[in-house]
Amino acid sequence: MKNRTISQFINYLNTLIKSDEVLNNFKVEAKDFTRNRVISFVDIIFILIGRVTKTTMVELVQFFSNNGTLKICSPQTFSKAKLKINPAVFQFLNQEILDFYYEKKTRFIKINTNYMLLMEV
Repeated sequence: MKNRTISQFINYLNTLIKSDEVLNNFKVEAKDFTRNRVISFVDIIFILIGRVTKTTMVELVQFFSNNGTLKICSPQTFSKAKLKINPAVFQFLNQEILDFYYEKKTRFIKINTNYMLLMEV
């Protein structure tokens, strides 16, 4: 049951971040993220959420190599692109995570570098 809860959480968060609703509500201008670029709205969100304390270039190389893509963007491109995201997206995602947390009646027991471990109450 625990594994199902963790996978449900990851799937929910992944689906939420990739939704058109989040993209349309949390980009700064209507014209932002309308063209296919090397780095997308979703990529930026995932990089910012998973960011540790490494340099931006190391984080970008690690992110794109983990995705199995051969593309890479410069730190300057990343910095310009993240300015097109409304910071309120993180408040929204945080609230959605809390709602999911209390809806599923789970409790966080440990946060590791890359994983959140959950336990049923």
